[in-house]
Amino acid sequence: MPEELRVGKIARVLVEHPSGLRNDALAQATALTVPQAERAPEWQNTRSAR
Repeated sequence: MPEELRVGKIARVLVEHPSGLRNDALAQATALTVPQAERAPEWQNTRSAR
């Protein structure tokens, strides 16, 4: 799955949980693995910095 889609999944879940979630709970809520959930925001930050 492309990083853009992972970032989108995470964004949709975080709208429902504005106080945030731990990485393991975020991964479960998005059906991603913990490493995927951790890398997606890093990818977004790198992309935004360009």
